[in-house]
Amino acid sequence: VVHVRTCAEAFDALRAQSFDCAVLDINLAEETSFPVARRLMQLRTAFVFATGYGVRALEGDLAKAVIVAKPY
Repeated sequence: VVHVRTCAEAFDALRAQSFDCAVLDINLAEETSFPVARRLMQLRTAFVFATGYGVRALEGDLAKAVIVAKPY
């Protein structure tokens, strides 16, 4: 299990090792995890988004992503 707090940390972790899956909190203070999700899609790594902000659907290339509402 790897915990990161920023997209930069996530990209560092993705360069250092491979993952079977990921849980991405959509809102990361000053940024979103969308760039990380797109990279995981390129790597064909399964992921889900977690959010406490009531997002029910995404658009564009992230439209098929699974969203899990917090608390879970």
